[in-house]
Amino acid sequence: MHATRSRRLVVLTAALTLFAAPAAWGSTAVVGALQQVSGSSPFAGCTADQLATQPGTNVPNSEVEPSVAAGGVDRNGDGAPDVIVGYQQDRWSDGGARGVYSSVWFNGAWHQVAIPGTSACVGGLELRASDPWVTISPNGVAYYMTLASSTSIDSAMLVNRSTDGGLTWSAPTTLIRETGAFIFNDKNSITADPFDSNFVYAVWDRSRFPSDDREIHSIAGFPRSVRSDGFFTRTTNGGRTWETPRAIFRPSGPSTARRDRAKGVRPLASDAGVERDGKREGSDPFSSTAYSSFLASNTRPQRSIVRRSIGSSSQRSMAMAMVPMIRQPPMMMSER
Repeated sequence: MHATRSRRLVVLTAALTLFAAPAAWGSTAVVGALQQVSGSSPFAGCTADQLATQPGTNVPNSEVEPSVAAGGVDRNGDGAPDVIVGYQQDRWSDGGARGVYSSVWFNGAWHQVAIPGTSACVGGLELRASDPWVTISPNGVAYYMTLASSTSIDSAMLVNRSTDGGLTWSAPTTLIRETGAFIFNDKNSITADPFDSNFVYAVWDRSRFPSDDREIHSIAGFPRSVRSDGFFTRTTNGGRTWETPRAIFRPSGPSTARRDRAKGVRPLASDAGVERDGKREGSDPFSSTAYSSFLASNTRPQRSIVRRSIGSSSQRSMAMAMVPMIRQPPMMMSER
């Protein structure tokens, strides 16, 4: 049974220390009161997605899978560093939402802002959207990544860009768009290089069958021969263009056997130094970029590291770390 009830995204004002350095635990920051970030559904009057004709049960006024990014500069002009929250709006029982939305801290209050072109209700090609992820570059330019889909056989990875602290967003750039009964792009994340605003990294998993000839045969037996590749792309010019996506991890075993799969891939900073002419110079956190991915096993969680070249002029390299899956915390964030 799917009850229709109102769900509001809330913010716990204290310290953004959930993933901070250990020293932050000794902070004297005081936790403030909860703040409501979202309001009534902005899609209530939308007819573009033909709500009544879609399968599943829709839950109006629900917001799920929040993503929070806090910048170090003021791009929206209110005198405070920018803070942007992304989330799914009006979740479906069988996957995805009517769209994704954002809430922006501006002039002392939260303002809901549409992410254009990410679903039918905001001018997009697909009926639904999911998996919102927000990141902000050192220069304050914000990026919002979305999975868009109309059915279980089509998927697109989209990135919108904001240069005014999230008050307005560009039309989406399509990183990949595919249609096929046995291909699906999912579980995306995006991370801005914290030292060089030209670089932003996007990753996701792409489920597939070993070959087109084997699709029907593969789903006939068990375990089904599904593969889940870790896909990667980046921009080197601040979001103006993006490289052609490519697999940085391509498993050899079936992911439905819960082995050797890329799932929930995420770029992470590394503290490796820069190596030039065989000598290490200083400590440049983005001389390498770590990629973490959930790895499931029949027996126990496992961890592995795979290093890949990302081919930049500074000869950067990256690693993809596959780590045990963890449960998400409650829908709360903190700031100070």
